[in-house]
This record gives sequence, structure tokens and C-alpha cells, in this order.
Amino acid sequence: MFTALLRDNEISAAQARFQAILQMEMPARHELYTIGYKGGSGPQDRLRANDRIWYVSHKDEDSAIPRYWNAFGLAQNLTTTSSNNIVVELNVPLSGHTKQVGALFARDSKGRLVLLHRGKVGGGRVGVGKDAFLKWYGQGPVEYLNRGTNRTDEALLVARFESDDVVEKVADFVVAVSRFKYQISQESVTAMSDADLKKIATKAKKPHRTTTTVTVITRDQNVVAYVKRRANGRCELCGELAPFEDTKGAPFLECHHVVWLANDGLDSHENAVALCPNCHRKMHVLARKADVETLKKAAS
Repeated sequence: MFTALLRDNEISAAQARFQAILQMEMPARHELYTIGYKGGSGPQDRLRANDRIWYVSHKDEDSAIPRYWNAFGLAQNLTTTSSNNIVVELNVPLSGHTKQVGALFARDSKGRLVLLHRGKVGGGRVGVGKDAFLKWYGQGPVEYLNRGTNRTDEALLVARFESDDVVEKVADFVVAVSRFKYQISQESVTAMSDADLKKIATKAKKPHRTTTTVTVITRDQNVVAYVKRRANGRCELCGELAPFEDTKGAPFLECHHVVWLANDGLDSHENAVALCPNCHRKMHVLARKADVETLKKAAS
């Protein structure tokens, strides 16, 4: 049984610790990003990211329910040219307890701090509610006690602060929410008739254009050439032969940096691998810990 934190000083201390853990493993991005949220969007110059997720946070005292706003999204989709979609918000009220704010800090029976989320991930959209997500998620909810009312309720355990994988657990949760929302959207498309789907797909749209300044990272082509030669025509993740040859007859593989250059990774052969297009996209979409470890060994 967990016990929800209700006092503002306890919650603020937990929020500070949560941010410290995230900041330790998620480097700051120095570009200016626009983050979308319900009712509008705003520029963010304090965004942090690793190779799986990004987050921004601030103390929102002007909201109808004052809260610590903790927004998360997928790192692979980060862009400076348009608004970035939030996958899930792990918001916590500044004090007290309310079901209108999705997350909460709590302690277990030994006083250890945890982050919980009630499972409301759809923002009110049909079919993306709490019950549907809890059923899909596969991880059973835990009970927590609200000492203010002496009542218990259920939530999902996102991360234990005493463990050494807090950021990984948070990333797992963000990715799970993203997959759930994608599945729901695909199911809604599948349920459409051919005529309705064609009608929507054939509507003429003018693409949105934005003028912006973008930071471009120049890669060392000697590193690219070396890791491709080292791979000898085989993907260094799946081990399969390159799927086709390029215009010069060489096996087509793509250079991938295990620690992304955007996250201050080194542009060296000890941090680079040669991947087939499928595995390259897989690393940017999933970035599974086991795959990262495999690539670290291949690069060393």
C-alpha cells in the first residue's frame, strides 16, 4: 500500500528530486522548441532529452488547479520547425490530492518515494480513457491511501525513486502511452468505411510552411566510412546483410551514433555503428536498453 503526499512542502521536495534525477540523465537541448498543449502552445528553452524521450517542466500557479507541469514526448519526433506534441503529462498538484491532475507522488510502507499515475491519458478523447488504457497496459494498478479522506484508490506505478532506472521507467511509460494512442487512432481508421476513408484522404490540403533557424551537426565522414567498413556489409544490430546496394555497388547501411550527437555523444567510431534502415529506424523509435547495450559492444 502506498500513501499519497498531500503537504505542499513534501510535494515540492519530491518534485525537486524528480527533476534532479531527470536532469542528471537527460542533457539540455539549447534550441528553442514549441511545445503544444491543450488550449495553445508556448516556446520552451529548458527542454531536456535523451535518446528516447524529452521533457519540459515548470510550476504552474495560474492553472485552475495549481500544479507542477511535467510534459513528456518522444525524442525521435523533436523538431524546431513546428509544434511538438505532448504524449503524456505527469502533472502533480502543488498541494493536496485531486483526481483532476493525472500524477501524484507517494511513499511505500518503508517511506520510499514513488511516482504514480492514474491512467487518464486521453485528454477527454473518446476511446482513450482510463479504463481502456489500464486494460491495454497489462501492468496491474496499485493501491494508494489518501489520508485526507482515509480512502484508497488505484493508480499505475511509474517509477520508484530509490531504483537506478527511474528515467528508463518513465521512458517506458511515455512510450507505452504513445503506442496506446497510436493503436487507438489506427483502430478508428480501420473502423472507417472505404468511402469515408477515401473522402478524408483525398481532401486537398496546403502544407504548413514555417521559416526557422535550425542547428545542423556536421558528421565526420571518416567515422561513417570506417564503421561501414567494419560492419562488412552486415547490420551491427540484427546481423543481416544490407538490404540493397547503393549507386556505387556498396552495401547500403546507415551510420548511427549510440549516444546521439544531439545529446553530446562523441563523433567517433567507438560511439558509432552501421545499421540497416529498419534497425536504424527501430533505434530511433524504441531505443530499447538491450539493443543499446548490443550496439555499445559492437562499437567498442
